[in-house]
Amino acid sequence: MTLHFSDDILSTIKDRLPVSEVVGKRVLLKQKGKDFLGLCPFHNEKTPSFTVNDQKEFYHCFGCGAHGDIFRFLVDYEKRSFPEAVSECALLSGVTITPMTPQQLQQKSERDQLFEILNIAKTLYADTLHSNKGQSFKDYLIRRGITPLSIKDFQLGCAITGELKKHLTQKNISLNLAEKAGALKLDNGEFKERFWDRLVFPILDIKGRTIGFGGRTLGESQPKYLNSSENDIFHKSDALYGIHRLNPKKNTAIFVEGYLDVIALVQAGFSNVFAPMGTSVTIEQAKRVLRHCQQIYFCFDGDNAGGKAMRRAADIFLPFVEPGIELRFVRLNPNEDPHSVVTEQSHQEMLKKLKAADNLITFLNKHELEQVFEDTPSNRALRRKRILTCLDKVSDHYLKSLYKNQVFELFKKNNNKTSGALLTNLPETVSLPALYEQSLLKAFLLHPELYLEFMEAIHSKSLTEGTLEALSIIENYVFSTDNLEFSSIVPYIKKNLPTLNTDELLGTVNIHAPFLSTPNDTQRIKDGIAEILDYFDTGISLDQHISDMQQRFKQTQDPKDWDVLKRLITQKAQRHNDDDR
Repeated sequence: MTLHFSDDILSTIKDRLPVSEVVGKRVLLKQKGKDFLGLCPFHNEKTPSFTVNDQKEFYHCFGCGAHGDIFRFLVDYEKRSFPEAVSECALLSGVTITPMTPQQLQQKSERDQLFEILNIAKTLYADTLHSNKGQSFKDYLIRRGITPLSIKDFQLGCAITGELKKHLTQKNISLNLAEKAGALKLDNGEFKERFWDRLVFPILDIKGRTIGFGGRTLGESQPKYLNSSENDIFHKSDALYGIHRLNPKKNTAIFVEGYLDVIALVQAGFSNVFAPMGTSVTIEQAKRVLRHCQQIYFCFDGDNAGGKAMRRAADIFLPFVEPGIELRFVRLNPNEDPHSVVTEQSHQEMLKKLKAADNLITFLNKHELEQVFEDTPSNRALRRKRILTCLDKVSDHYLKSLYKNQVFELFKKNNNKTSGALLTNLPETVSLPALYEQSLLKAFLLHPELYLEFMEAIHSKSLTEGTLEALSIIENYVFSTDNLEFSSIVPYIKKNLPTLNTDELLGTVNIHAPFLSTPNDTQRIKDGIAEILDYFDTGISLDQHISDMQQRFKQTQDPKDWDVLKRLITQKAQRHNDDDR
């Protein structure tokens, strides 16, 4: 009896069973970064060229080209049948294989028929393109710089009104099934073709099966672009144009907007070029590509809509970014798209643009700059806040910290004052939160182990540049060591942020933060930090601030505190004068 395994079962087994575990029982492997390296079992070699990548769920030999997943390895290496390979891997992974039910077998049979119908339609569309009826569509492709070889490779075709329905009927294909496959549509009880008088782009899955079509009209018909309807085998949120040409040897992927962009870049020699289905990049598409590639380029049209689409793509990808994954953004000129760059200019010009791609922080900053019309302190603060909020989507805390540190460095460069100015010098008018920010920093120097508990709340506050930079260094410290102690964080801060006078900070009188007078009372410290963070939401009373400074000066008799007190009183008087007007 032939055993049938559902795709869900196979995926579950591969998710639970690392490739290195299966291969490592037969081949001596040594870990090198994320990969495992060994001598290829499929050909004789003295220098290892056989790699195993658990994240990508495959093995690959750069010497002989052997490539596959856990099932393929057992089939090729131990000459097992596919069901035998699946059964062994299921046993190792703890997955129970249950026979497919009659209903599941029926569903599989129907899905296979849908794939077959779409394959028949694809063949007809391709044959039509190369006939006299398709000459205008073929001429259009040639004018757009698409070569005959690319037309063949991407199996392009064209749909002529009435041809497909007639063809399916002659082959005794069920029109009901053809409608389920998305090749036909039901209109007022009559089966009609979904695509007519259109250039047709077959959409294939990663296994090379036709799952749908994209159609483009050359005339005035609307809509200009049309995709297959959602059905059992075609889901726009999951499908990617070009995914069938995935090259697992390459670690780089390029996202573009249109089908012709994909074809033109592949034609020019680029690998792993993908396009969503005329919509924004989706979570499912991001997960699919990140299983195979770690360096992702976004190269959309050079107009404003293309920029916004790349910004949305960043939001989609950020939750899945982890150490080793890089996002890069290519901003083309307003009248350019990837297709025009390689067909009207050259492969080298496209390569040049990719090499000059912006990193994540640079791209986010440029995008936010385009949303404002005046570079004012208020707009700079808003821009920084939006970028930091976007970065909160990154789940890896250490990577998030490093990204945010880049943001602080970026804005520090555009600040005429030194980043630590508010920590060591007094402005002409007193910033009310400044001393509370100093108390916050002092609390985390005394108890760095508390930082993680308040990290998310801190990122939501509008703090001064100097404090943000200091907190960023503290955050880097927290994620870079397990020794979260006062004795080690102070030298770390002095080394990485010499502009912060830690000795002066630690020696300040705690009028504004009396909880710091009992540094061993951790619970009181936590409550005090929470109270300070609340200040940045509710505001700080000027009268309260003056009262605190009066008490502070009584204890310190420090001329600096007297200067602050005078300025606070002056500010209060100025407010009264403004109110009287």
